Amino acid sequence: MMRKRSGIVKIMSKRSFLIVNLGLVLLVGWGFAGEFVRNRNVQEEIEKLEQQTDNLIVRNQGLAEQMERYSGSAILEREARLKLNLKKPGESVVIVHEMDRGAATVSVESGGEVSVTNTIPGTQDELESNLIKWFNYFFPTTLEN
Repeated sequence: MMRKRSGIVKIMSKRSFLIVNLGLVLLVGWGFAGEFVRNRNVQEEIEKLEQQTDNLIVRNQGLAEQMERYSGSAILEREARLKLNLKKPGESVVIVHEMDRGAATVSVESGGEVSVTNTIPGTQDELESNLIKWFNYFFPTTLEN
């Protein structure tokens, strides 16, 4: 039995055994370090994907709310009137054509035209400032008896 122990002690005391064991420890350590780095990268990717998921959930909720708003009958009616030129039974369509800044023509579906004129550009009313108009409104220059 002594001989066996002395053989094991001899092997363990050799330099080559120490170098082989050191190499194995370095190889295992290298594997652990690689797995640690890979695990950290996977965790960062998971966090990034979770953030994207949260952003998509918020965006999806916003789109769902927008769909709810647009599904109402008032919105559908408005879009039908504007884009498809539809009207309800008994309604008459009125189209206003602007010609100048101060005048407009109103066309009614039945064919009649009404001309509405506002302040014509270049008149005294338009050249006065708003402050002067208010002053003249509250303090007229001609006093009535």
